[in-house]
Amino acid sequence: MRYRRALLRTAVAAVVAAAVGGTAVPPVSAAATGSTATTATLVRKPTGPTATGYGLDIIVGYHTNAPITTWRLEFDLPPTTAPNPWSGLPFSRTGNHWTLNWRGESPQIAGTTLTLGFAMMGTADPANCLINGNPCVYIVETDTQPPTTPTDLTATRFSGTSPWGPYASVYLTWGRSTDNLRLSGYEVSANGQVVATLNISTLYIHLAYTTQQTTYAVRAFDSVGNFSASATVVLPAL
Repeated sequence: MRYRRALLRTAVAAVVAAAVGGTAVPPVSAAATGSTATTATLVRKPTGPTATGYGLDIIVGYHTNAPITTWRLEFDLPPTTAPNPWSGLPFSRTGNHWTLNWRGESPQIAGTTLTLGFAMMGTADPANCLINGNPCVYIVETDTQPPTTPTDLTATRFSGTSPWGPYASVYLTWGRSTDNLRLSGYEVSANGQVVATLNISTLYIHLAYTTQQTTYAVRAFDSVGNFSASATVVLPAL
């Protein structure tokens, strides 16, 4: 009974942590669960509002120096969701029940963890997770932190002649942003109108050349749609 109560307290604590901060935590200790070998935490990674899948980390903790090279993880999923077969983990399925039988190359030791990441196709959460027959902890990680603002934004007019005729453009460059989880790209605007969305590239050539004063802005965004503040530069009129 004490074992079940300890598991319940651990699961509730994980849900509260996910709700207030959504930060992934290491697997709970053996003392908290009563386990003498392995524990597991499943961490659902943040996704954007239109995502059709999500990433899932399995964090396995080892709590004994006895040789451990194998463990069994299992959970249930509705028919609309399944592990991506290209993730490379040897999942097997019986109905809506999924099982991962893991075999490592060398024994693990107490105090170490193993993290395995894979993709899920669909949006449903796994349920009834067990590792070696003991309940797992499940956390839904959130991301409300925007990327850092791009730095050193510059805009330079240039013109020339190509085999197809004369051309004139504006060359934009800036310093890379960073994100706490994953930077996805940049949005470029001219006088408040979005002109490009880029994947990570830190340069853009605006072909809509004009002799009028133009204000350019660049802001970074992450995988769940958080935007940084905008870096701006004013290109004077000619």
